[in-house]
Amino acid sequence: GTTMLRLMLDGHPSFVCPDESDFLFDYLAQDKNGDWRYDLDALAADRIFQASGVRLPETDEVVPALASMVADLRGTSGGCLVLMLHRGLERLLQIEPSIPIMHLVRDPRDVARSAIGMGWAGNVYYGSKTWLVTENEWEQVRSKLSPDQVLEFQYEALLRSPEDILRKVCAFLHDEYNP
Repeated sequence: GTTMLRLMLDGHPSFVCPDESDFLFDYLAQDKNGDWRYDLDALAADRIFQASGVRLPETDEVVPALASMVADLRGTSGGCLVLMLHRGLERLLQIEPSIPIMHLVRDPRDVARSAIGMGWAGNVYYGSKTWLVTENEWEQVRSKLSPDQVLEFQYEALLRSPEDILRKVCAFLHDEYNP
């Protein structure tokens, strides 16, 4: 679901929508002073990070490291960067509390099949677990978001009426729809 949405959005001339970028928030932790830091060794070992073409930050400090990685993901385009995340939303919102969030809701059976196909899970139980973890995290942060900060839609609605949903997405991201 997120792969299809990513490809659709990446086709828009104003959006940059790179491959999945959970690594941006997977290796963040707060130090004893409450400052966010990256575990650069763990980040460097992540296979998705390695395949992303993003350079390893020179510092573990979150603001410059995240800025560097975001710049690499954006590339030379000045477009709006749209990230596809399955986890780390709590950390993202602690760093950038007003960021707009789109929540794509998908049937857990389809998520399980996709997770198995991507090699992230070996069976339906573990494939469904990825959906459950993501949706539980969503439920924990949902109440912290303002209604105008969230666009939620069903994957099946995107399949049935892609233009309608993409028009809503573009309006949510303050841009014009472009077929």
